[in-house]
Amino acid sequence: MSFELSIKNDQEDKTLVHPNSNGGTEQLYRELKARIDPDLFDKFNIIPSRVREDMFDDRPTILWLHDLPEDPESAMLANAEYRKKFDKIVFVSNWQRDAYNRVLGVPLDEGIVIKNAIEPIMDARPDPIPDQPIRLTYFSTPHRGLSLLYPALHVLRQHRQDFTVDIYSSFELYGWKDNDAAFQELFDKLSGIDGVKLHGTVMNAKLRNELIHTDILAYPSIYQETSCRVLIESMCAGLLPVIPNYAALTETACDFAFMYEWSSNPQKHVELFTSVLNHAMDCFRLPFYQNVLKMQRSYYQYFYGWDLRAAQWTAMLTKMLENK
Repeated sequence: MSFELSIKNDQEDKTLVHPNSNGGTEQLYRELKARIDPDLFDKFNIIPSRVREDMFDDRPTILWLHDLPEDPESAMLANAEYRKKFDKIVFVSNWQRDAYNRVLGVPLDEGIVIKNAIEPIMDARPDPIPDQPIRLTYFSTPHRGLSLLYPALHVLRQHRQDFTVDIYSSFELYGWKDNDAAFQELFDKLSGIDGVKLHGTVMNAKLRNELIHTDILAYPSIYQETSCRVLIESMCAGLLPVIPNYAALTETACDFAFMYEWSSNPQKHVELFTSVLNHAMDCFRLPFYQNVLKMQRSYYQYFYGWDLRAAQWTAMLTKMLENK
């Protein structure tokens, strides 16, 4: 099913505030809906993060949170009476659940953690070819760390020529293409670096195919992720991620990524990221890391695949019906 058809079908779904968006929240909602028994799914009102009063009906209501507790949309959850509107709150990471407890006082036992999922990337990866350029990628909206990727690549290009970079970055995925204008100068600077190619937004199927032929995720995130589809897809495809230990990235990456200490100081952050990215490129082809990446792929294909996650959702929904 294409994203266009999925979006068209979502027009009558009142639980999506942005039915025309292909953002992570909207994709996850469509994917969950496609994998749960329709008779079971339709017995519940599942609201993904953004709540509007006209979304409620007489079915049990589940709030599936993807946002941060600091988001204005989440503020009402500090009110215990407001939380009674929901029969269940689902968090997408333990980090997110703890953050809602810390920031808004949501008791830990008022929610359940069911992590995000993807359709596993099962295509075979070709073995690394000696003396071929190492392929890096960044595929997320520009405000999540692209401004730090530019100076890092600028420095690295002065010291080594053995890499290329594919950048898939735009707000078009969310239907907010006009927001790209604020980053045009950054896009221009990046395109001026030898070996860097900007692709904008592409269909997910094309991107997933490209990931199989890509080596390293270069993601100097400055955004607090409650989960991270970019990271999950990269690790499932067998990329070596270079990321900071920030928000839920640490939990999502387990012990597989090349992780560095996050810093709020942009200059220090760039220095740390550049150093670790340089080291990752040196290590990527070594047999030890190639073996680790094979273990990584197996882990994410199972633990972040929809077969497991749909079973967890089905078990939760079934139990809720039994306990009514």
